[in-house]
Amino acid sequence: MYELSNGLLDSIIEPFKNGFFIVITIVLCWLFYIMFNQQNTKTPYLWFIAHILGILISGYLFFELLTTNMKNSHGIQSWVYDEVSYRYKIIGLIWVVSLFCLLIGINCFRKQK
Repeated sequence: MYELSNGLLDSIIEPFKNGFFIVITIVLCWLFYIMFNQQNTKTPYLWFIAHILGILISGYLFFELLTTNMKNSHGIQSWVYDEVSYRYKIIGLIWVVSLFCLLIGINCFRKQK
């Protein structure tokens, strides 16, 4: 299996990580701006904000997992595999919950009309 040298993965991941968090911050600010200027109900926007926060948390955990050095852990190899597998499951669960928040927000907009 091909292995990247130390530090090379960090230089590749860092721009993606920074771009991800910049875009999420812009989207959150935009949603808050629209929500506070809205005269009608704010419920759909709250669901969209919950969705974006879920994406933010899962993205943070994902990038944290990519940059964590598991080679130097003192556990056995199966423990490292179990830890990575567990973290991916948590990230996936948060992502799925955030998608449900998105669907609920869309449904709230549909009910307003």
